[in-house]
Amino acid sequence: MGGYDFPGSNSSIDLHALTGWIPERKSLSETVNDEGRFFTMLKTRMGSGHVLATMATGRLSSDLDLEEKSGLVPTHAYALLDLRQVGNLRFVKLKNPWAERSWKGKYSYQDTTRWTPEMKHALNYDPKAAAADDQGVFWIEWNDLIIYFDVCYLSWNTSLFKFDRKFHGTWPQGPKKDLYSFANNPQYLLTVDASVDTMVWLLLSRHITEKDDFAENKDFITLIVYKNNGERLYLPTSGTKVLDGIRINSPFYLAKLPVSISSAPEKYTIIVSEYEKNHDIDFTLTAYANVKFSLKELKDNFTHSKRIKSEWNSSNAGGCQNNRDTYGSNPVTKLTICSKCTVLFEIRAPKQYSVQIQLEDLSEKKLDDSGSYRSGYSVLKTQLDPGTYQIRCSTFNKSEHGPFFLDISSDMQFLL
Repeated sequence: MGGYDFPGSNSSIDLHALTGWIPERKSLSETVNDEGRFFTMLKTRMGSGHVLATMATGRLSSDLDLEEKSGLVPTHAYALLDLRQVGNLRFVKLKNPWAERSWKGKYSYQDTTRWTPEMKHALNYDPKAAAADDQGVFWIEWNDLIIYFDVCYLSWNTSLFKFDRKFHGTWPQGPKKDLYSFANNPQYLLTVDASVDTMVWLLLSRHITEKDDFAENKDFITLIVYKNNGERLYLPTSGTKVLDGIRINSPFYLAKLPVSISSAPEKYTIIVSEYEKNHDIDFTLTAYANVKFSLKELKDNFTHSKRIKSEWNSSNAGGCQNNRDTYGSNPVTKLTICSKCTVLFEIRAPKQYSVQIQLEDLSEKKLDDSGSYRSGYSVLKTQLDPGTYQIRCSTFNKSEHGPFFLDISSDMQFLL
C-alpha cells in the first residue's frame, strides 16, 4: 500500500496481510447480554496464545467534552494486553499505541476512591506510578469498555486447525445484484466428515492491490451457505439456507459453520455474494477445520451453450396461462437434440417482470416448466431424450414489453 501512510485499516486486516492469521471482527454491542462468555473466551484463548486482539473506539460522541473527559481517542485501536476477573468485576488491560493519553474514568490512575490495596494487588497496578509516567497503559472495567469501545478485532492462529484448503478465483462483473439469481456467483462444494460435532471456518478475502481501492472500498462481500446435497444453486429460494452473512465493505468476511455429528459426510454449497456488484472481483476462499473435509469448485461443466436475444412486444406479449387467448402468442424457440442429455434453460429479463420458461412438445403439450413466475430470472434444468421441443418464454402479466435473453446449455450438441 506504499508504506505506513496509507488509508486507515484495523489490526486483523493488517496482521492477516503480514502473518496469515485469521481475521475476525466482533461488535462489542453483541456481548452486552452474553453473561461474560466473550470475556471468558478471550481470556482463555489469549492465555493459550491462540489469538491477538485490539479494542477500537467509535466516534465516541459529537460532544467534544466526552472525548476530553474519557481520555480516549475516537476511531482508534488499543492493544489488548490482559484480562482478569476480580470478584464480580471483569477488567481489560489496554495500551494506546501512542504511549500516552490513557483512560480517565473509573479505575484510571486519576480514580482516587476505587484503587484499594487489594485491587492494586489483584491487577498488579500502581496508579501513582502510572500518573507520573503515562505510557498509555490502563485497566478499564468491562461495563465501561462496551460503552466507550465499539469493536474487538481478533487475529486467530492458523495452527488451531489441522486442515485447510484454499481457492483463488475471479468473479466477472455480470448482474449487479444476486437477489434473484445465483447463476453467475462463484460456488463451492464443501464435504465434511462429521464424525464429531465440529466447526468449519470459511474466510472470504477480496484482493486489494491499489491504495485508492483500499481508501474507497465500495464492495460489500459475504458468504452464503446452503445445505442441499452439495448441488449448484441458481435460485436463492432453493435448498435450505444455513448461513447468510452480513454484507460488509471489508477486505474479509469470516463465517463459522457449525456441523453436527453425522453417520454420512455432510455436503454444503458455499456461495460468494456481494451487494451491488459493479466490476470484476478477484478473491480467495479458505476453509479451516479439525476434521477431514474436501472443498471443490462447483461448475456445470456444460460443453455447449447458446444465447438467444429476444423481446416481448405488442404482437407477442401474451402473459401467463391465465390469459388463454394470448398465452400462445408468447415467443417460442425450437430445440432439437440427438442424444439423451442434461439441458439448462435460463431466462434473464428486466427485474420488474416476473418470468417463466415452459417446455413443450411440438403439439404444445406442457412437459415441464421453471416453476412459479420469478422476478427477472427463472431456470429449468432437466434431462431430455432425443427429439424436438419448444421453449416458451412468458411474463406473468400480458402486454409487458421488453427485451430478454434465453440461455441454453447442455453437455451434448443441440440445434436451435
